[in-house]
Amino acid sequence: MNLMNKSPFANGFTTSFTKVALAILISTTLVACGGSSSDNKTTVEQTVTPPATTTPTTTPTTTNPASNDLDISVVPDELKNTYSAALKFDRYTKVDTPNGGVIHIIAQNEIMENQIVRARGILQHYLTDYPGSKYGADKSAVANK
Repeated sequence: MNLMNKSPFANGFTTSFTKVALAILISTTLVACGGSSSDNKTTVEQTVTPPATTTPTTTPTTTNPASNDLDISVVPDELKNTYSAALKFDRYTKVDTPNGGVIHIIAQNEIMENQIVRARGILQHYLTDYPGSKYGADKSAVANK
């Protein structure tokens, strides 16, 4: 018989010893991370209040067509049946087309005037001819539809 086969290390003792030693090492490390062992610990309670979410409130705008520098007016009479005040439509602006027509922009009461002006400006930009370009030299076909 070989004495090596009879040693306590030959029957898995090494692996179980290693596991136990590793478990003890991890446990002491985790306990040591808890800080000092003194009983003079002070706890600070922190109250976290979530930020208040505010929704900007808007009031229906009464726009005077004669004095409005932004070219925004009340909804014209010919469009009031479709875009009524009951549906909260209260302002109007337009983009003129090359053939003399108009593209109507009707806004509801929670839309701010700067948003209306921006929407009109973007539409005018897209419909403005860009000379020398392949597809944008004449945009009247799009604007006049």
